[in-house]
Amino acid sequence: MRSFLYLTPRFAPAATVGALRAVKFCRHLPVQGWRPVVLSDMEAARGFDPSLEALPPADLCVEVGWRAESGAVLSAMRAGLRVAPDVDTRGPFKRALADRIRATAPALIDGPRALLQELKLPLSASELRRIHHAVAAARRLVARERCEAIVASGPPWEALVVGAIVARLERLPLLLDFRDPWALCELGRAERSWMEQQKALLLERWCVGQATALLLNTDAARDDYARVYGGRAGLRIETLRNHAEAWESRPEVERSGPFRLVCPGRLRDRVMSHGLVRALAALAAEGWGPEQLVFEVVGPLSRRAEDAFRAAGVLRFVRLVDWMPQSDVSAWLATGDLQIVLNAATRQRIPAKFYECLMVPRPVLVCGATREMAPLTAGMEGVWLCDREDEAPIAAAIRAALTGRRAAVVRETGALTSERAAARLAELLCAVSPRGAVASPSSEE
Repeated sequence: MRSFLYLTPRFAPAATVGALRAVKFCRHLPVQGWRPVVLSDMEAARGFDPSLEALPPADLCVEVGWRAESGAVLSAMRAGLRVAPDVDTRGPFKRALADRIRATAPALIDGPRALLQELKLPLSASELRRIHHAVAAARRLVARERCEAIVASGPPWEALVVGAIVARLERLPLLLDFRDPWALCELGRAERSWMEQQKALLLERWCVGQATALLLNTDAARDDYARVYGGRAGLRIETLRNHAEAWESRPEVERSGPFRLVCPGRLRDRVMSHGLVRALAALAAEGWGPEQLVFEVVGPLSRRAEDAFRAAGVLRFVRLVDWMPQSDVSAWLATGDLQIVLNAATRQRIPAKFYECLMVPRPVLVCGATREMAPLTAGMEGVWLCDREDEAPIAAAIRAALTGRRAAVVRETGALTSERAAARLAELLCAVSPRGAVASPSSEE
């Protein structure tokens, strides 16, 4: 079994969708002959989902040591203690001493920090402190576990910086896994200031300069990165999509009461679909009421979303549900009648929940479909792909689902499973590793 260093600050049991991609890879990569060695963080602001701790293999090597305080934060959250976000656990004396050493005695600074100074990367003092600690922890893991390659997953983007530094110091192949685009992100560019965008560009270009391969979530994002970085000799730029665990058959739920539109995740401003709101208003004008039709979404609504539903006169259709552990989401979706997937206004992004909903044997309506979704769902039963602001097809899809049978749908989703994605990542690791293709796991110690 061969090992690689997996730099993924967001990992189980962090209650964030960003942790799921890495967890699912770790479940299936050992079958492909690769053992992940995970360096992760635990941020109080991200929350704690104990159900995720059971997902990775029991023998997975995980070090929660991205920051000096990461392990202490995880222990406190496991104990049910309230932890203030972003607390520096060092006392004032140690903080002052460290600041004084950095300011007056640069000769005492060790290798990774000296490299950071030499590179003159545009990083703040707090970013430098976290990166320095993560680089040191990563190098210890590389030496101890004999890692042959590095996979760095972002966001957070400092994971890619850490991966690039460690790859340069240890002379290892580096795969940068962009769960979303970074400096070339359509949404991100619109939200960043000019200075923030320049910083993102500088850091991304430097990280790409150290990389062996770039992994993007969609073909559109891959093509954007290929246009900018495709001229670099020896750099692979590949699509490695989000994915979901294959559906495990379970008894069909008896259905009664109002027809339920179920939407996984919170309805944030970025994914808000006014077309869906207007479609519900059109159905209300036809005589449908909350006794026959409800829209369930994890609460609370954003202020803008609540105002939009209220202004359209359809807030009465909205039923807020409490946050639930990730292990319960698929089962909850299966109790609904029509799954609603909301996407932001970008061609570069396909939400992770899109894949999860396709695995659940219930109809799916996407508000904010991209061009790539059509070939991914070709031939699948019970899938409607709509523009996020076009209420007519959204309303038509809901009507079709309302008048159809409340029966399970059958889809062939093998190409979108986590098992298949892990096999593809294993192929890429073999391609960039100096040792090349890996033998089957059963033939190695």
